[in-house]
Amino acid sequence: MIYKASLDKLAKWITGILFLVFISIGIKSFLFLLCERSTTIEKNSHLLVLLLLFLILFFCWLYAPIGYIIDDKFLIIKRRKKNISIDFTDITSVKLLTENEIKGGIRMFGVGGVFGYFGLFTFPKIGYCKMFATQRKNMILIETLEKKKFIITPDELKLINDLKEKIEIYR
Repeated sequence: MIYKASLDKLAKWITGILFLVFISIGIKSFLFLLCERSTTIEKNSHLLVLLLLFLILFFCWLYAPIGYIIDDKFLIIKRRKKNISIDFTDITSVKLLTENEIKGGIRMFGVGGVFGYFGLFTFPKIGYCKMFATQRKNMILIETLEKKKFIITPDELKLINDLKEKIEIYR
């Protein structure tokens, strides 16, 4: 079963604004490269800026969650590069998070809006977890035997029941 993961309005706005900022900086750097009066160091600096801007956007796009799949043995967090697979036999709990449980969250290492919200986050009531979210609603916490915690945000909450059914089969 495939579950979509759509970006919420805030993530769309953040992504769009960052694109505009990066494009304006990129155009200025590109025009500076065309300037004949600039030195080699200045040109190299502007090339480095262009490369850095491209890499930031590219890696955010590459590792952003784009959906979730429940197959025969795994919950798969689908990304353009390197999907994350969680074996049903490793999952100990699945629950829908409330606003109170996610209040005060802090991004430790990750992305906070560009193509989604993903990476390592910490929440006062949950602790450290890996988040693979595209929106700030429908947050589902998955805990494993190894005490790992994952947060996903499918468009449809039907994923919770389907996942619990699969987990019961493998217990």
